[in-house]
Amino acid sequence: MIYDFSKDSDFLNRQVNYKFKCDRNVVAFAFCAISAFTVLLFATKNSPLYPFQDGLDANTFFSVGKSLFNGKVLYRDIYEHKGLILYLLYGCAYLLSHETFIGVFFIELLCGTFTLWYSWKIISLYEKKTYLFLLPIFGCALWSGDAFSYGGQPEEIVLPVLMWGLYTFLELGKRANSANSVKDKDGDKHIYELPLSKVFLCGLWAAVLFWMKYTLTGFFLGLVIIMFFVQIKHRNYIYLVKCAGAFIAGFFSVTIPVLIYFLVNNALGDLWQVYFYNLIFRYNERDIGMSRIEYSLRKVLLTFWRNKRFSLMIVAGVIWFVTSGLWKKNNEKKDIFTSMGLLFLCIVTTVSIYYSRQYNRYWGEVLAVFSVTGLVLANRCCGRLISWTKKKMDATVLDRIKYTEIVSAVLSIMLATVTIRTFGDNTYLLKYDREQMPQYIFKEIILEREGGDTAGLKILNYESLDLGLHTVMDNVPFLKYFCDCNIILPELYDAQDNALINGEADYVICLDPIDVGVDRYELIEKVPFEMEWENYYRDYYLYGLKK
Repeated sequence: MIYDFSKDSDFLNRQVNYKFKCDRNVVAFAFCAISAFTVLLFATKNSPLYPFQDGLDANTFFSVGKSLFNGKVLYRDIYEHKGLILYLLYGCAYLLSHETFIGVFFIELLCGTFTLWYSWKIISLYEKKTYLFLLPIFGCALWSGDAFSYGGQPEEIVLPVLMWGLYTFLELGKRANSANSVKDKDGDKHIYELPLSKVFLCGLWAAVLFWMKYTLTGFFLGLVIIMFFVQIKHRNYIYLVKCAGAFIAGFFSVTIPVLIYFLVNNALGDLWQVYFYNLIFRYNERDIGMSRIEYSLRKVLLTFWRNKRFSLMIVAGVIWFVTSGLWKKNNEKKDIFTSMGLLFLCIVTTVSIYYSRQYNRYWGEVLAVFSVTGLVLANRCCGRLISWTKKKMDATVLDRIKYTEIVSAVLSIMLATVTIRTFGDNTYLLKYDREQMPQYIFKEIILEREGGDTAGLKILNYESLDLGLHTVMDNVPFLKYFCDCNIILPELYDAQDNALINGEADYVICLDPIDVGVDRYELIEKVPFEMEWENYYRDYYLYGLKK
């Protein structure tokens, strides 16, 4: 649809007095891309501005993805317990750049753009005037807190998928609420029907999340439960059957290729052992000293406390959505479907993530999807504030100011840049040069020690996640248990100890002095550095096989 900005436009809000034709959606999408790029350039350590991505998880994912594209089979030849799709994404990033994370940054940029895009579309469902200048600020809230970690986590990558799912749900609720006065011979049961093509996409995206990290599928599980009970309530059984078929078809469109991959590589048993059995029965063996429910509630509260930048938006937005739907005025019908459905989605998503005996700070990034409700509320407040300001000003001074919306958009990006640079959790690393990073210091030592010939070099991360030496050396792990995996796994520690005892590794990188194989290895270098986040100093050790 083509809009004339001089006549009517949500983008310029009737404040620009020159004629300029442009597609409203194209402008919004472009602004989302610019906003995502500007914020993520400083927010994530995968950015080309950073000397290196020193996050242990990110380097582990990168090494596994690299291994898959060098002939190794996941779970059978190399051990890590996330899903195949995550490693395929990191493998694609490896193809773009073998020794840096620029490929991962490109993936983050795509995900960030679509996260903001669907946030804007959600605003557009409820507001006639959408203020794009809120999007960069919203990006800061999403990507600058404790839950964002250092960038590249699956919880961040899946945000656009979750935002699409939330948009689909809210769009259905909005359409149903606006059509609730229209009745046919079957009553109002048809107004709660999603197009089967969208149901298929729900199943497809649920499978993508399942084969990336299955605790992330709680949102779509909640959506399935809502749709099931709504159709049962309205006795819409025929559509329910069609809906189930479409969802299953979408789910298996992703699942079947995944299973074929493991079947062809004779690794179905490894898939079951690693991705299901170990995670379900061995990952949660830690003694927490309290009930799982109490521990889970504490984790949720801790997440909200540590991520005030978006948690306040979640609380304010969800309360506003729920209450405004339950207490409509002026003879409007209550929107119970949206209100209760949104609350239910929040609960199911939270339980699926936090009901365990473990805690990782990046889990909270999934909950950030619900902060868009606070963004809608902020957009409405801005609209009322602007309307009130116009009424108080003589001759509507704001209407005389040309390019107001453009200027506000530019200023918001500048503000977001300054904010993320100043308050971002990762920006401390920008004060370092590449030559100061332990990984590059070790790389130069190894190159000198090996005379520049590093072909076939065997590197081991001993009792730690991947510390990044595989990445900077463009090295493929030689051992199945090439690093620790934060799981009680005796076979992993035995394999690593045996590798040291037998002198299988040429170089060993670790965070503590080794106490195994000391007769075969010598300490080459020790470098203290801020590991993963500010003011958390650890010593990086590099051991080499005695010659």
